[in-house]
Amino acid sequence: MKYFTKEYYQIKFLTDTVQHVRQLKSTEQINEKFYRFLYEKQYNLFSFYEKTSDFYHDRTEDLRRIEAYANDANITDEERGFRKDFKELYEYLYGNNLRSKKVFEFDEEMCRRKFAERINSRIELYRQLPQKILDKIADIRVFALGYTSAEVKHLLRPYCAIKRSEIKEIEEKAHRETDRAESHLSEIIGFNEYEEVLLTGIEERNGDILLKVDRVCILSIKDGEILEGNGKTIYPYDEERPNCPWSRIVASELHRSKGKFKVQFLVANNNEIGQTDLWYLTVRGTDITATDDIATVDFTPDL
Repeated sequence: MKYFTKEYYQIKFLTDTVQHVRQLKSTEQINEKFYRFLYEKQYNLFSFYEKTSDFYHDRTEDLRRIEAYANDANITDEERGFRKDFKELYEYLYGNNLRSKKVFEFDEEMCRRKFAERINSRIELYRQLPQKILDKIADIRVFALGYTSAEVKHLLRPYCAIKRSEIKEIEEKAHRETDRAESHLSEIIGFNEYEEVLLTGIEERNGDILLKVDRVCILSIKDGEILEGNGKTIYPYDEERPNCPWSRIVASELHRSKGKFKVQFLVANNNEIGQTDLWYLTVRGTDITATDDIATVDFTPDL
């Protein structure tokens, strides 16, 4: 049985709908001018946070300015201590990004495409809400931007509570079954923790299937056989450039039957503007091991 389906993923997102929308009386009627105002307001906020990325900002230059600020000769010892603390805090917060690397020019058009895709995908998802709720939403575009009426907010609360309960039940069943199956592995690898992590490589080697997870771990499925997902492209996340496609494991489950184990991943491929392609990666084998020693393993992007 597959617990973590594409439908599960969509319902899980819908469970938080009531938290993603703010009550606003102006949403009770369709108003194109009001929609455009809200759209630009939300886009400007989205764009602001996109621009703060280290891809578009040279923090080594920031550090040089902060060092000059901290070492100013014309300040008191008390002020010097304060500025030194500030410099150390900055290094602590951004220490992993202080190395010199390429700074990209911010792509406004790409940013607008990413935001448009985000809103469009929400609109399509929200169209799956119960019809009695949809009938009360005057403009689903405004709803997707995060605003709704008091009546819709009231209807969403019990709906989201029911869906949260359904999701919790699914997750508990899946985790229990995974724990039971994992107890028969040659080693415990914490399989329930393999969710919302990067999937960066997959390869068949000497009869085994190797999965590179989150850049630091390899799952090896002994005598592996790919049952679902064969031929799908894996997009390794490239931390050196913005807007790159990437693959991630959304959820994982493990089953055992007739002495064999079946690994089931729900995987999301995201392209450069954030469009998501959900697919299943299912691998069967006689045992599963995990290792952090990936230095000597080269991966192809797909099988």
